[in-house]
Amino acid sequence: MSFHYNEAAGTVRDGDLVLTDVGAHWNNYPCDITRTFPANGRFTAQQKEIYSMALKINKEMMSMIVPGKTTVDELIEHYRRRGPEELLEAGYISSPEEGKFCIGNTGNHRIGLDIHEVAKHRRVIEPNMVTTIEPGIYLEDLGVGVRIEDNILITEDGYEVLSKDIIREIDDIEAMMN
Repeated sequence: MSFHYNEAAGTVRDGDLVLTDVGAHWNNYPCDITRTFPANGRFTAQQKEIYSMALKINKEMMSMIVPGKTTVDELIEHYRRRGPEELLEAGYISSPEEGKFCIGNTGNHRIGLDIHEVAKHRRVIEPNMVTTIEPGIYLEDLGVGVRIEDNILITEDGYEVLSKDIIREIDDIEAMMN
């Protein structure tokens, strides 16, 4: 499974998930968000379960943000621990070392003059920083890959989700698709 590709890699079929990593520019500042949706408008039970895991971790990571205290490393560590825990609990893997899944980086790029602005992971997250929260769970054996990426503005007392108007809840996605 590839995280990025430059050429069409296949045909989207009924029952597939489509993962979109979409970028935009505003006043010379690029950003991107990722959403995953079912090609036919309905998630299967398994897709819902895996999607729900990624969304749960996305929300957990956002709830961890404390300006002046939280580091990107802490967010990444949480994601790398919780992804395998969720997969173990649901029975998709028997151990984190199994190698049947992929957990990538998350929150590992700031938004600035370059889409993947260089980030020092040990640096404390401070007000006015803009970063991403983007947990992904990829189960190649099942042909399922889910990533939910949001853009976050760090404020004095927390954060603002800049991508909040781009739906990500399962019911909202299915309603929009149908």
